[in-house]
Amino acid sequence: MTGFDKHDIATEIEEARRAASLVEPFSRRFPLLDLEDAYDILQAASVMRSIATGSRPTGRKIGFTNKTIWELYGVYAPIWGWMYDDTLQLLDGADGVVDAGSLCQPRAEPEVVFRLGEDIPAGAGIEQVA
Repeated sequence: MTGFDKHDIATEIEEARRAASLVEPFSRRFPLLDLEDAYDILQAASVMRSIATGSRPTGRKIGFTNKTIWELYGVYAPIWGWMYDDTLQLLDGADGVVDAGSLCQPRAEPEVVFRLGEDIPAGAGIEQVA
């Protein structure tokens, strides 16, 4: 790893989250940044977020599962990120309201969320997960 500090990037992510502001993509600024670095940075930013807000990670979101868009975004595998107890909102029917006032680029994206009864063991097969 050369040319960037993971802690500094994680701090910038957390500061941008708090300010609801955009930042230039880190992959553009730091061409040597790889997926392993990105997940390390994500983990550090997650810890900072939890300390700053008291929020707790409640699960993970898997994105870019549609292979047809990978080339468009320069992504070549699904990616994951944390979901937090203060951002996961369960709406009761069509009358639910989401406050988007603290978001810099609000978007509506329906998600399917389900809770597992227990942890999935590493290396579990489809039958074991089901």
